[in-house]
Amino acid sequence: MKSSSVGITVVLIAGGVLAALCAVVLLLQWPDEPGRAEQVTPLKLTPLQRSGGEASLPRLPTARQPARKKEGPQRVTPPPRPRAGPDSIVGRVVDGATDKVVPDFQVQIFPARADLDPMSRFGEVAPEAFHHREGVFRLPQKPGKYDVVVLAPGFEPSVIREWLVPAADGRPVRVPLDRGPGISGTVIDAYNGQPLVGVPVYLHIVRLDDPESVVTQRRRAITQHDGRYSFSPLPSGQYSLSLLEPTNRTDFAGGVWVGKGTTLRDLYLLPRHTVVFRVHEIDGRPAPGARVTLQGNGTSQSVVANDAGQLVMEHLLDGTYSVDVLHEGFESISEELFLEGGAGQHLSHLYLRAFAD
Repeated sequence: MKSSSVGITVVLIAGGVLAALCAVVLLLQWPDEPGRAEQVTPLKLTPLQRSGGEASLPRLPTARQPARKKEGPQRVTPPPRPRAGPDSIVGRVVDGATDKVVPDFQVQIFPARADLDPMSRFGEVAPEAFHHREGVFRLPQKPGKYDVVVLAPGFEPSVIREWLVPAADGRPVRVPLDRGPGISGTVIDAYNGQPLVGVPVYLHIVRLDDPESVVTQRRRAITQHDGRYSFSPLPSGQYSLSLLEPTNRTDFAGGVWVGKGTTLRDLYLLPRHTVVFRVHEIDGRPAPGARVTLQGNGTSQSVVANDAGQLVMEHLLDGTYSVDVLHEGFESISEELFLEGGAGQHLSHLYLRAFAD
């Protein structure tokens, strides 16, 4: 009885084990359980883009909304330059040596003729005068070929043969002017090294290589805003220069030779006297518009007083000068001014008396 109970127990244990194994097999082969029999690929998440400090989802490019370009400096294409027009002769006049603009010039245009020199045709048409700060001129012309002559003070004529109209692109054509043989330079204040404006420079001929040569340019030049002066064209030979007065032997340069090109010669002006005049009515009020004339030592200057009744005269030598003052409604006055010591700054008060009623 005891042995049969043990046998039943063994059979029950074996049956339980077999049932458990069957349950495990069924669970492994169950068809509705994901992730057991298949490999799942994890999702890749894109970080949120930020615009203006706030999170926003990325936008997909569409036909109406193109993809956003990368930020950063973008190359901007400049707008096309305006063209001057096809039926015109358009040029820009410059100094051929320095490429600086020549603002004052004349232009003559002739129908092109291969058998004639344009320089011999000046009587055919009247020149067109121009003043343009960029040196640009424009003259409407019918289609064809033209000979163009450009002239400017201090330069040799520039001749361009068979200028074609209409132009290929309508842009101004560079017209260089050649000064030819000559003398050029800067007048400098010997005291402070600064260029001087409005100083007269006188040219003197010492000897010409060709005695029959003719100096066509004026013998006097005035320094420009940058202190520069120029004499050209000049025939080859030897020259001398003086400042302020033709007879000045102090501020003087001799032995200036001119050959085929431009001779550069800077000139230094030694310090002289400067006089500031203040013109008043008898009661002390300023007299604007009064004209003061100073004469003496080979110089003559005449200047009108500004709104404060003040004017300045510079570069005066030692000596005695006469000072005359004229102003409408007032009696004229004459005084003497004596300068000595070579150089200095001076102030002179001039008083006007009104005409008696």
